[in-house]
Amino acid sequence: MKLAERLSTCILVTRKQAAYGGRAMTVMIAEPAFERIPKPAFSPARLRAARERQGLTQAQLGRCVGRELRSMQRYELGEGVPPTELLCLLAAVLLVPIGDFFE
Repeated sequence: MKLAERLSTCILVTRKQAAYGGRAMTVMIAEPAFERIPKPAFSPARLRAARERQGLTQAQLGRCVGRELRSMQRYELGEGVPPTELLCLLAAVLLVPIGDFFE
């Protein structure tokens, strides 16, 4: 992939009209294009698989990370995404890299 192609996925360049010293001019503005960068999606199935590999119930895992059973059920059903701090704890308890929870 050429450098220009890689940059086009990360930087959004727009042209705007501006006035400087009484003169009209066109300026180019480069901004990060975060919406163009693909974001990994949390995978409830991967969380469940990691928990089951360790032989833990949802309640046991919840106790290990300081969460209620219902919270763990919600995460595994895809009704919410665990906050980053909790993902770090889950990865440590389940002995997996944090990236294992994402597709």
